[in-house]
Amino acid sequence: MIKNYLKTGIRNLKRYKFFTAINIVGFSVGLATCFIIFLFIDHETSFDRHLSKADHLYRIVVKETNPQGTRYHESVPYPLADAIREELLDPGQVVSTYYDSKQVQIGDQLFLEQGLVYTDSVFCRLFDVDFLQGHSTALDEPGNVLLTKQLASKYFGNFDPMGKKITISNELNLTVRGIVEDPPQNTHLPYRMLISAESLSEGHIQFDYNKWGSNIFRIASYVYLNHKEKPGNIEKEINEIYDRHRQEQITQKNEFFLLPVRDIHTDGRFDDYPGTYVTSKKLIWIFIAIGFIILAVALINFINLSIVQAIRRSKEVGLRKVVGATRRKLVLQFLSETFVVVGISVILAFILTEVLLPLVNTYTGNRIHLSLYQKPDIFLFIVILMAGVSLLGGAFPALFLSACRPIEAIRKKVLIKRKKTLPVQRVLVVLQFFIAQILVIFVITIHQQVDFLKNKDLGFNRKNLIVTSLPHSSIQKQETFRNQLREIPGVSGVSLAMGEPLSTSNNVSNYQLFGEDEDHFANMKAVDPGYLETYGIRLKYGRGFRPSQAEREITNVVVNEKMTRDIGFQHPREALGQHIRLFGKKRQIVGVIENFHVYSLHRDLFPLILHQNPDRFARAGIRLNEANYKKTVPKIREVFKRVFPNSLFRHYLYEDFIQNRYERENMFFGQLQIFTIIAIVLASMGLIGLVSFMMIQRTQEVGIRKTLGALSGGIVFLYTRRFASLVLISSLIAWPLAYVGLKQWLQNYAYHIPLSIVYFIMGFLLILTISLASILYNTLKVARINPADSLRNE
Repeated sequence: MIKNYLKTGIRNLKRYKFFTAINIVGFSVGLATCFIIFLFIDHETSFDRHLSKADHLYRIVVKETNPQGTRYHESVPYPLADAIREELLDPGQVVSTYYDSKQVQIGDQLFLEQGLVYTDSVFCRLFDVDFLQGHSTALDEPGNVLLTKQLASKYFGNFDPMGKKITISNELNLTVRGIVEDPPQNTHLPYRMLISAESLSEGHIQFDYNKWGSNIFRIASYVYLNHKEKPGNIEKEINEIYDRHRQEQITQKNEFFLLPVRDIHTDGRFDDYPGTYVTSKKLIWIFIAIGFIILAVALINFINLSIVQAIRRSKEVGLRKVVGATRRKLVLQFLSETFVVVGISVILAFILTEVLLPLVNTYTGNRIHLSLYQKPDIFLFIVILMAGVSLLGGAFPALFLSACRPIEAIRKKVLIKRKKTLPVQRVLVVLQFFIAQILVIFVITIHQQVDFLKNKDLGFNRKNLIVTSLPHSSIQKQETFRNQLREIPGVSGVSLAMGEPLSTSNNVSNYQLFGEDEDHFANMKAVDPGYLETYGIRLKYGRGFRPSQAEREITNVVVNEKMTRDIGFQHPREALGQHIRLFGKKRQIVGVIENFHVYSLHRDLFPLILHQNPDRFARAGIRLNEANYKKTVPKIREVFKRVFPNSLFRHYLYEDFIQNRYERENMFFGQLQIFTIIAIVLASMGLIGLVSFMMIQRTQEVGIRKTLGALSGGIVFLYTRRFASLVLISSLIAWPLAYVGLKQWLQNYAYHIPLSIVYFIMGFLLILTISLASILYNTLKVARINPADSLRNE
């Protein structure tokens, strides 16, 4: 019997090829989209779940409160871990890490590597490091390094790397003492090389890190708690330890708390740690909602089109009942046909997913790699989905048609009472366009915001700038490099500094107005006298640094207008000549510059102090007369290799760097665009189903209207107007919700566009145009039918 149902079902699917194709294609596209979203969410929520101690492993993080507001970060004082070992927990429960990117030298070969983690043997136990050669105790002695399997193969090929020498940044010599398995991709700490923490030194990282008052964003500390130790109690004791050890001059309020390792990847407050990325829980919930939305639209289409096909077969149902078919058999017939369609859609969805996944993996910048067959959970999801959709898609037409009288079915009078049935489908179509309308408005608004982020004046000139890394070197070499760069034709300016105006090289520290004890906080940038001119930073009052008096200028600073306001001056000019205490030394303010952005536009303007300290220079900014990139870079590389022969030349276009600061927004915008297009296409398919549904019922009505003199154009206008009203209703419902959602999203940025009514009108017009285009064909087709053909059965 089942075999017969399937044969009949396949025959009916072939008979109505157009509707079958729309149903299968629409549903399979919706399913494929859901599969990809499922894989993405499953990956993003799997970070660090593989760790055997994940349930009791925590990272110490900080809530820092100062006059500029509250910020969260994972940068804790390096001595804190030692104090916790001595006063609170067993040494085997505490570990610190310092994550870095450095130049690595193997013989004569130079490499730039990320994922250098300085730590000790406790890390290997807490983070399940799997050894292929060597032992974790090697990390307890200075000068030792462990390489991952991939890195060992890269450096030494098939040769045994044990005992081999490598050099970090031309100064730290290390011996390979072990080979470990590569960490899984879904980890918040993607190490490639483990270096003994005993190898750390102030000279190596160019920062006095081992002090209670020093915070470096690359340092993180972890604790492992046993079943008896409560996180709340440990947090309280950690804060007490810090209060006992910190210097008196540190007056900012720091509150330490424990963040479960499993939650690190999805906590958007801590997105500054290098080497990895954070996907906030809010974004994950957005993707979950989008997945349900796409699936809901696909299901609505499926049900609508199933109803349309069922109505077309009402005569067949009547004849079956006349010859003795029971209601149960008719229900099974419709359900089996629906199951066939669902099965074909699932197979096609699998094929689409496999085709699209490589594109998705490329689109995410190869940060993640999604695979359908590595996630067995998805198959349970598919089985449940197939059963549910088969019931939803087949139950309504099966139960309704099988309950009607045979004479009504044969004469196609099944759904003549439109008032009870048509509103249900109208509600479904309104829901579809409500969803599409929200997505379109979001796409338009987010596009405007992303464009605003990319093009807003940041307070400096970012055009025609090349930035190169600068190895730690003597002042004489720095001068030689600067002078030789200036001799290159086309180079109009050169500046050596800790970092560019907006960069990842930021050092926030405290200072005091001389003669006062109150702490203030500002971003500190070590720069040379050419910094303002090279980066096009505007000087408002006073002067910049004088190149001819470099040694004397060490005691002077240049500040921004924001900083002068923070220390209480009503007019920035009043700050000139004032003295501050910075890094324990007396400094004089000699110049005030216009505010410029040192962070992305997610954050407000920040107080800034420019000072001179050549020992902190790590970047060279090179301004070109014209954007003649291809001709100039080889000449810059030649100068670099001549001055720093043992260092790797690294450079980037500064404008590209700034654009990449909004990579997350670009990715989110691109993904939202794709999902919006899918939702609109699916909604259009659903509208075709509803128009067909209505036109089937109104064929005779149209015939009567034409008999009484109505023109085809007037009939088309009559029915398209009704559907336009559905789009208007969906807009009235969607606009308030879209407004609230976008208002909250824009609050993530200190600088954002105003939420204009124009974006909502544009969304309405776009959806209206698409919907009218979708229904025009069917209405024209029915309006052109000869009245004699449509009324001959009456």
